[in-house]
Amino acid sequence: MLTGHRFALFLVAFLCVLPLTGCVTSKMKMLAEPGQPIAPESVALYGSFPPRYRQIAFVEAHIYGSYFMSDQARRRQAVESLAASAASVGANGILIRNFHPGSVQPFGSGFRAFRMGTTDNSFSHMTVMHALAIEVQ
Repeated sequence: MLTGHRFALFLVAFLCVLPLTGCVTSKMKMLAEPGQPIAPESVALYGSFPPRYRQIAFVEAHIYGSYFMSDQARRRQAVESLAASAASVGANGILIRNFHPGSVQPFGSGFRAFRMGTTDNSFSHMTVMHALAIEVQ
């Protein structure tokens, strides 16, 4: 059990590491009937449309608190989140549409400021990746 000084040290260490990892959330908008869920490792990444595919959903990954992460680490974390979302609706591929590695800057002041990008919360720094979940035939 942690006591006094040890707990304080643990708390400080935890709070120092927390901003390094980032928090990922995802959103999905269905375009067609979902299929059977598959393993996220089975989802392939596409840079252009394959010859035969079916659109299943639009997916977004939002990474918050990624101040000290490299663009490559942000991209990897976003792709993993998108692959998990796509796999949950039976998509075996994701087609990356765009990636915004920088900040989403707020306009105005207060809790509900106007923002550039698609956000519905009060975070002023996040990374966003949009993709299309597809079933390649």
